[in-house]
Amino acid sequence: MKLSVSVSFINDTNNSNATALIKVKGFIPSSLVQNGSYYRASMFWPSKYKISVKTSDINYNVKIINTIPSNSIDSIRVKESLGYSIGRNVSVSKESSCLGLNSGINVEKSIEYD
Repeated sequence: MKLSVSVSFINDTNNSNATALIKVKGFIPSSLVQNGSYYRASMFWPSKYKISVKTSDINYNVKIINTIPSNSIDSIRVKESLGYSIGRNVSVSKESSCLGLNSGINVEKSIEYD
């Protein structure tokens, strides 16, 4: 696994606390192997991962107040709708007559997570 860490410090004159934004990016290589004229690769995707931040501050002045993504679901919105239409047509003349029916249905479902 390859990992890069980027830290940006924010100097806020209205706040006595120092703020640092820590951005972590990772990559899992494919383990590409050549065997003769054939290539083989495999990807192992983690089902979960853990990143920890430690400080050497013994006075407990450093506090982690927020993380993004939080890996939690605060709210779920489920929307479902159903629409339908029914129609007919009638045509009568001396030579012929015609009767027709038509119908349609529309079903929609969406799920949103916050």
